[in-house]
Amino acid sequence: MISTTFTKETSLKINLPESTGDATSQQPLSVEVQISAESQYAIAADSDGAAKALINSNRDTLKRALAQYQSQQQLLLIIRADRKAPHEAVIRVMDVAQELGLTNVTFATKQFSE
Repeated sequence: MISTTFTKETSLKINLPESTGDATSQQPLSVEVQISAESQYAIAADSDGAAKALINSNRDTLKRALAQYQSQQQLLLIIRADRKAPHEAVIRVMDVAQELGLTNVTFATKQFSE
């Protein structure tokens, strides 16, 4: 049996990078990993929408949190990283996702307005 410990429902303050691409209209079942500028992680799933901060930024903690979604077919993993988040924190999420077989990965951005 595997269990993951989350802190009380919170969301991280994230300032997204901008993009000029069009927004997609239909989304499959998704799980979002939020990464703050301080490398803190939070997980938000479609089912409840509330982001739950992980107790620490360790790779094993992140892996336990994402492992529960490993069996989901057509799951979209969204990485929502603050523009000032360290590159290492983003790569850690990508590495864990690959290790768990979560291969449908995208990055969240906000629409660029001129």
